[in-house]
Amino acid sequence: LTMLIPLLYSALFVGVLCMVAAIGIVWRAEKRLDKSFKFFATGIFCGIIGDIVDILGVTLERPQHEVLEVYLRLLQSIFILFGLWEMRQIVREFDGELQKEKERKRKSPPRR
Repeated sequence: LTMLIPLLYSALFVGVLCMVAAIGIVWRAEKRLDKSFKFFATGIFCGIIGDIVDILGVTLERPQHEVLEVYLRLLQSIFILFGLWEMRQIVREFDGELQKEKERKRKSPPRR
């Protein structure tokens, strides 16, 4: 297990770099793009905390940290999913796809 520690520290370092990049985008972005990257940043933050818990679990040899790590990974995935969903909506809006859907619904006859 101790040979995993350098790899865990590398994952933590990359996570911190991702967090810095995401915060840099949030700092400069506006409105919905800002919301999307806040989800990404929160997901990255959960991943960083998960890496720290993983490092502590290996160095302190405490297996009970694994449950917390799984929950943090789940939160990370959920926040990244929300960020991707928001980004998808932005791209659909730029592409005009959402406007086309609204027009189609407006032109279709009402259901009975």
